[in-house]
Amino acid sequence: MSDQRGLDFRDLYLLLEAASHNLENNVETVNALNVFPVPDGDTGTNMQLTLKATLEELEQRKPSSMKEFTEAVVKGSLLGARGNSGVILSQLFRGLCRSLDGKEKVLPPDLATAFQEAVKAAYQAVMKPVEGTILTVAREASLAASQAQDLDWGAFFRRVEEAARVALSNTPNLLPVLKEAGVVDAGGQGLLFLIEGARAQITGEVLEKRAKAAEAQTQKEESLEFRYDLQFLIRGQNLKRDKIEEELKPLGDSLLVVGSEDLLKVHIHVNDPFKVLEKVAYHGFLDKLTLEDMQQQYEEFKRSTPPKQTEGIGLVAVCYGPGFEEIFSSLGASEIIKGGQSMNPSCGEILDAINSIPHEEVIILPNNSNVIGTALQAKALAKKKIGVVPTRNLPQGISACLAFQPRKPFSENLQTMEKAIQSVLCGEVTYAVREGSLNGISFQTGELIGLVNEELVAVGNDPNEVCSKLVEKMLEQLPEATVLTLYRGEEILEDDAQEVVDEILNNHPGLEVDLLYGGQPFYYYVISLE
Repeated sequence: MSDQRGLDFRDLYLLLEAASHNLENNVETVNALNVFPVPDGDTGTNMQLTLKATLEELEQRKPSSMKEFTEAVVKGSLLGARGNSGVILSQLFRGLCRSLDGKEKVLPPDLATAFQEAVKAAYQAVMKPVEGTILTVAREASLAASQAQDLDWGAFFRRVEEAARVALSNTPNLLPVLKEAGVVDAGGQGLLFLIEGARAQITGEVLEKRAKAAEAQTQKEESLEFRYDLQFLIRGQNLKRDKIEEELKPLGDSLLVVGSEDLLKVHIHVNDPFKVLEKVAYHGFLDKLTLEDMQQQYEEFKRSTPPKQTEGIGLVAVCYGPGFEEIFSSLGASEIIKGGQSMNPSCGEILDAINSIPHEEVIILPNNSNVIGTALQAKALAKKKIGVVPTRNLPQGISACLAFQPRKPFSENLQTMEKAIQSVLCGEVTYAVREGSLNGISFQTGELIGLVNEELVAVGNDPNEVCSKLVEKMLEQLPEATVLTLYRGEEILEDDAQEVVDEILNNHPGLEVDLLYGGQPFYYYVISLE
């Protein structure tokens, strides 16, 4: 990159990519700075996953203009945001992109103005902005950018980086809890790594990965005023962010409500999460809900002791529904992570599961296409030998479990399990959260839909009707199949599911059909065909 020329969207993509890689290389340093006395030191992970979702959106969109680039960054960062730090980062991107949207080329004065807009958006998104946090570091970096806008790109970014570094070092003086814990702000440290990565990219420098986390003293315990960490999306029309903020403000703290008129993301710490959901339910459709008991996490963390190492291979499986949890445990899973569709686990949760089992070699089954990337991130951060079998759904995960032999070599198990999932066809019956058309099939909001390997193939108004259609479509795709397993969801009675089984057997007498209880939410039926 030349220091003097204007930057186009391709150059900005490289800066974003370099920033993300530098944060990824140092995510444990950021995580180690967590000051709250619960085992959720994942600020760096949350920021990195937000960056990862943004880059994935760019890769999928493949923008050909600055407008398409900025749209992809805003969408990817908003939907990918995790935790307070991730949400604030998404708002920094939102303000930045809003300023750059109509430009063909970006010069230092343009980026300086964009930094100001980014800081403004981030401060506006937080109900009670606190100094000594990532907001302070962003603001000071923005001021330095304004003062350096007449310099070339290399000098510009060095000034910005230095200002961010000074602001970060001062965060303990602004926030007493940081000084008490003997750390700087984790979010601010993450932002500094992003700026450092961008500066290295534009100046052609190579950054070394930190060998160890920054020195951080053991955090002092504090009582939790609010026990639960609640996050969810609201989908609707003409959503009023200010109104929702006012309704939720009395219920807790750490409130963030960000997004657009048709999509808002909410984060809040509360003692009664059901009151929050009751308050906002009438605004629109609630989606992607996650609820964490921070007090329980902390108590478990205090009681935990490092497990003794043992031979063999540990198996970690992500699944949802009591029936599926029991199935995976019976098939040899050492640790079950509750999550999956609409409840994607964090990287930290996967790492906790890895560390909780007494094996130095661990295989992870994501069992959901949206969890595979998080599992791979956990693999990169873990100190153990980790393998990820890219199971995209629960039937693939069960097939992988059946092929798993813990006493056989690690690489052989990976190869055998990955081969086993190739012969599985997965069907799912759920409902549409919006109207539209896919694969030439139109559907309305609330209408039931049938998917085969995440491709829409059937619609209807009755779960059994859609399930029967789905089975026929699956058999068309895999006519040589001999075994079909039907997993009923939490809303389906066994007698109703048996009617579908009887119909399938009547139409296909040579097919072996099993009916099992999955207990999964949101999905009336999950179907495995092999």
